[in-house]
Amino acid sequence: MTNTPQEESQDFEIIIEAQDREEFKRLDLFLVHKLPQFSRSTIKRLFEDEQITSPQGELELKRLPPVGTVIEI
Repeated sequence: MTNTPQEESQDFEIIIEAQDREEFKRLDLFLVHKLPQFSRSTIKRLFEDEQITSPQGELELKRLPPVGTVIEI
């Protein structure tokens, strides 16, 4: 996983790796594990507010996207 805070903001960029796919089946649980400062309910709210996105396409909280997918928060 790559977790790099962007300059001048509190945004995160996470890239799904093969190990992540082995460990997690759900995006929400993966994000809570990787970003412990956020609760699962906060992750859900951010997702509903379209604050969790990917340039590769649509995301679902109940499914971890493919390896190489960039998640932007």
